[in-house]
Amino acid sequence: MPDRTWPPYRVGNADYIHALGVVASVFNLLEFRFRSFFHLYTRIPTPPAYKVFANMTNDKRLELVRECLEFSSHPNSITDEVRHFLSGYQTCADNRNILMHSTVVYLFGPGDVRCPELAPPYEQPQGVAFQKSPKSDPLNINTYQLTIDEIRLVADSVKSFEEYGDRLYWHILKNYEPIRYQSWGFPAEARFALPNRPDLPNRLKPLSPDTHTEW
Repeated sequence: MPDRTWPPYRVGNADYIHALGVVASVFNLLEFRFRSFFHLYTRIPTPPAYKVFANMTNDKRLELVRECLEFSSHPNSITDEVRHFLSGYQTCADNRNILMHSTVVYLFGPGDVRCPELAPPYEQPQGVAFQKSPKSDPLNINTYQLTIDEIRLVADSVKSFEEYGDRLYWHILKNYEPIRYQSWGFPAEARFALPNRPDLPNRLKPLSPDTHTEW
């Protein structure tokens, strides 16, 4: 049973918060796998590679890996798969950033008490929306209104690319990077087949400026 005594302050209902937590959790795994590709294709030695990765923006990381792919000895069929992973990762990262770096606003349904001073302790609004300004236009506030199912779909697409990237990475090591692969000590029967491509995720879109939402 969920603990209904925490938190006493407003954060949105438990289903929304759970879905957002799943997005955060699975994205961390996806970013970890992206770092593996960054290390593999930039050919920077391990400790410096991770420091460089940590000190770059996502856009710069993606730009560098894509440039390095042009000089890779791997077949075009493989580098095309990596580019597909990078495209999916970029959209997943953008969607995650919208959800994780937005200001949350509450959507009140029937029975919700709008005023926090009058609301019973531990009562949560039925829905949430997200407001975020683009870096290029900080005075323009974009509003994103997602259902719980839509937030879960974001999490599922992140997980899909995390699994795809993980299987693709080990397929590449086994078939095209024998020295790196041998260092992991996998048994001889390990196969690491080339995974099927997942569809690219959809980008989150803000509400049109003339949309009126009851807050």
